[in-house]
Amino acid sequence: MMKTWPSNREPYHGDIVQGRLGNCFLIASLQALASCQSQLLKSIVSSSSTCFFYRRGEQIEVPVILEPITEEYQYCRSTVDDVQWPYMIEQAYAKFYGGRFENLIGGNTSEALYDLVGKPVEEFEINDKSDVWERIQQGLTERTVLVTCGAVNTNTVEPTCTANGLFVNHAYSILSTFFDRQSREKYVLIHNPQGINHLLKENTRVREAFFALHSKNHPLWANTTGTQLVSWSELKKSCNRIQICYLNVESRQILFNNWSTITSGGCTNFATFYRNPFILLSPSHLKKTIFILGHTIDQRQERTVTDVKLNYEQIGITIVELKSHSISTHDNYEIVCQSKFWNKREVALPLDILPKQGQKYAIVLSSYYPNVNTTFWLQIFSKQILPNVEICHWTSLFHQPVQTIRGEWHRGNAGGKRTKPVQLKFYENPAYLLTLSNNSSVRLILHQLFDTEIPLAQYHPTGIYVLSTTFDAEIDFIRARSVSRLVQLKADEEYYVIPTCFQANSLGKFELNVLCDVPFVLDPIERKFPIPPPPPPKPENKPNSTIKAKRAPPKKGNLSLAAARVSNLADEYTTLDVTDTD
Repeated sequence: MMKTWPSNREPYHGDIVQGRLGNCFLIASLQALASCQSQLLKSIVSSSSTCFFYRRGEQIEVPVILEPITEEYQYCRSTVDDVQWPYMIEQAYAKFYGGRFENLIGGNTSEALYDLVGKPVEEFEINDKSDVWERIQQGLTERTVLVTCGAVNTNTVEPTCTANGLFVNHAYSILSTFFDRQSREKYVLIHNPQGINHLLKENTRVREAFFALHSKNHPLWANTTGTQLVSWSELKKSCNRIQICYLNVESRQILFNNWSTITSGGCTNFATFYRNPFILLSPSHLKKTIFILGHTIDQRQERTVTDVKLNYEQIGITIVELKSHSISTHDNYEIVCQSKFWNKREVALPLDILPKQGQKYAIVLSSYYPNVNTTFWLQIFSKQILPNVEICHWTSLFHQPVQTIRGEWHRGNAGGKRTKPVQLKFYENPAYLLTLSNNSSVRLILHQLFDTEIPLAQYHPTGIYVLSTTFDAEIDFIRARSVSRLVQLKADEEYYVIPTCFQANSLGKFELNVLCDVPFVLDPIERKFPIPPPPPPKPENKPNSTIKAKRAPPKKGNLSLAAARVSNLADEYTTLDVTDTD
């Protein structure tokens, strides 16, 4: 009689073996579930022969109709007679992805784990974090995680063998950890979904010590081919990726949005980073929260040709601490943490930081490169209930549409900063006339334009002058990919906005964005700020022409009394006002 599950025990990883179909990512995920969370595995299949999977936070029911297998070794196999769960889940999963088994070829265990249990999966390079083994040990001991690993090489699609026997571009499940007190070395128990021993050398003494400790709870593991104990140091030589699926958090909110030309700014390496969608976070979002950012379009589901490689835009999550305002211009944030930018369906970022008093934080959702046009979804997980948030765009923070000017500093107009005494070269800078319909605050954002990604050291220090007959403030110059300035302007004045480099003759292209709450006019015609007239000369203090200047008395030396008297008479005579008469 056919049955779904073994009748005398719980399912475990040895019940299912990968066939010739290249879906090791799915089989390794199922094997991790079977041995570490058997009840969760059972919840995937209902009593009415329906399987449950997850897509963008929604649980999807897929009816199971077991089809005869024409090629015995093409698809997965159940190692237990009459036990059907491996066939049921693999066939339902193929139906979940368009009804084609070929759509299951090639993939990432992080995608399969999310599809199976709907929980966030963090993927990272194994050498990025120093406490990875300890995190795996704690999670598996507390039964709060599922763990897989693999070596990813995007330059080849064919599995190749490493020096210790493990294969590149092949997934393995991690079932347990072990610390050998004799050698003081860390170990992990891995399983190959193909049920073959890949590891060329295994420490027999350590293996026996491990199973002496665990054989009571897991009596079948020791005799399962493909289950081997490998030292952590050896695993790090051959595997470069770790995937950890967190089971002890609940979904709190799902949001959908899109990137467009004006709202896709790329990662922090680009001056347009501030254009990305973002969420202002409450302090509760910063503690033990996990975010998933994913592409809305699932390429596996859309695939109609077997040899089409899954190739998503690289996407990532950046948490920033804002300095003064809500827009992430380069001069206004510090990076708190950041996910990897993977070319995969989704990425996850766990967040657990202590917020600073009175500080604002934002999560910025971006692709690696700017100017991407696609939709995305964001799912927020936490142990605690969180307040709902909304996705913001830099263009929606002010009531009026953003106005943009693109210009260029060239030898004829790159006048540099204003200096004292006034240097006439400053007045060569490009200036743009700005008028407002009413008094309002105005946000100005300036960034330099480059055709390729360049290091920060090649950016010019820049600033934004705003000048009028009554508004004349000095500015700071910052070497940043983008700079911003907030000014309070009046309706009854004409203002000149002058984007400027610190040094004269600094050449390059730029973009100026102006945001405002009231209707305004930004004239895109490049002008010159008027040179102020020279100040009038100061009047000279001339002596009265009718009064003769008193001549200073000559210095007297050692004169005789007679000579001194003559000298005094001569002095008195010169002071007389003599007028000629007839």
